[in-house]
Amino acid sequence: MKIGITIYLYKENESLWVNGLKQNVLNLAKLLKNSNKYEVYLLVTSNIKLDNTLPWDKSDFPTFYYKDKIEEMDLLFLVGGSVSEKELLKFKSKKNKKVVWYMCGSTYLLDMESSMFKNPEKFKQIESNLVLDEIWYIPQQQETNEHYIECKYRVNSRVVPFIWDNSHIDKSIKKAKALKEKGIYKHPIGYVRKAKKRLTVMEQNVNIVKYSMIPSMIAETSYRNTTGRNLIDFLSITNADSISKNKEFVGTLKTFDLKKNGKLFVETRYELVYFLTQHTDVLISHQTLNPLNYLYLDAAYMGYPVLHNAWMVEDLGYYYDGFNIKEGASKLNEILLNHDLQIEEHSLKNQKVLWRYHVDNKELIKTYDRLINNLFGTLKEDLNIFKEYDNFTNNYLN
Repeated sequence: MKIGITIYLYKENESLWVNGLKQNVLNLAKLLKNSNKYEVYLLVTSNIKLDNTLPWDKSDFPTFYYKDKIEEMDLLFLVGGSVSEKELLKFKSKKNKKVVWYMCGSTYLLDMESSMFKNPEKFKQIESNLVLDEIWYIPQQQETNEHYIECKYRVNSRVVPFIWDNSHIDKSIKKAKALKEKGIYKHPIGYVRKAKKRLTVMEQNVNIVKYSMIPSMIAETSYRNTTGRNLIDFLSITNADSISKNKEFVGTLKTFDLKKNGKLFVETRYELVYFLTQHTDVLISHQTLNPLNYLYLDAAYMGYPVLHNAWMVEDLGYYYDGFNIKEGASKLNEILLNHDLQIEEHSLKNQKVLWRYHVDNKELIKTYDRLINNLFGTLKEDLNIFKEYDNFTNNYLN
C-alpha cells in the first residue's frame, strides 16, 4: 500500500521547530514505516525547492510535490497541507482510494477565534462527505473537537493514539554539542544540578490554548516566599514578541517582585534545545483544553524538570491541577528543594511515559495497522475496539 502524507513549508531552510505540525507529519510517517507494510511518501503542497534545505532527510522520507505523486497513492493523509476539493474528487474517482484528514490542531477553538475576532473574508466549506472517508484527531483535541467536527464536516471521526519520536530532538542535541565543542555554546548540553534555578516559560502566546501568564504567576508566587526567593535565579518568558507590548500583559508583569528585582526577562522565540541547555533549569507550562504537548515530552526526554497542568500526562514530570497557581508554586518549591536529589527516580518514571507515545512502540504500530485495515474494510474485529481511548496507555480499551 502506498501512503501519502501532506506537508506544507513556507520557505527553504525552514526549521522543524516553527510549530508542532511538521513533527506530527514526520512522526506519523515514521510509525507507518515501522509497520513495514506501506510505502510512505511526504507530499509537499507548497512551491519550495525540494533540495537539501528540507528539515528532514529525503532518504528517510521520500519527498515529492503532491501533484506529481498523488495519483499513485492508495491512502492520502491530509495533515500539514491542504489539497483542493476538485483534486480530491479526482483522486477518489479511482477505485478504492481513501482520504483521511489527520487533524492535529484545536479546530473548534481556532474556528471560534476566527469567527469572533478575525472575521476572514474568504471561506469555503468543502463537501467533506464526498472527499473524506474519516477524520482522525489526536487525543488532546477530543473534548473540543469530537462532536464539533462530526457535525461540521458530516464525516465519521475517531480519536487516534498520539505519536512522539526522540530522533528530532536528538539531532538538535547533536548539533548543540558540536557548538559547545566549538565554544559557541557556553553551558553544558543537558540538565545540570545547581542550587539556584533558571526558570523558563515557552508557551506560544498566539491564542488562549498556550499562554504564559499562569506559569509566570506560579514562578512569582514561589518567589514571594522564602524558598523561591532563595532558589530562583531568574524567569525567562519566551515566544513573547506578540504580547511584549500589550498593556494588559506588561502591566501585570510590572507588579511582580521578580520584575521589580530584575529577575524577569521577556524574550523572543528560540529553538527548544538551545534555550533549555543555555538558559534553563526548570520548564513551567500551562495549557487550556490541550492536555498533551510535544514540549513536555521533549523537555522531559532531555532530563529537565517539567511543571505542567496537562492531565493526560499527569504521570510525567510535576503536575498541578488546572489553573491552581498556589498548587503550581508548591510543586515548583518541591522542584527547587528536592529534584536534584531524585533525578534518577524521575528519569525512570518519565521513560515509561515517553514509551507509550513512541514511534517504535509495537502496540501503537499494531493499532494504526488496525485503523487502516478498518478504513479499507479488511478488519475482521469488532469495531467497538476503537470506541474508548485510554490516556494512561495511549491506546484503546479492549
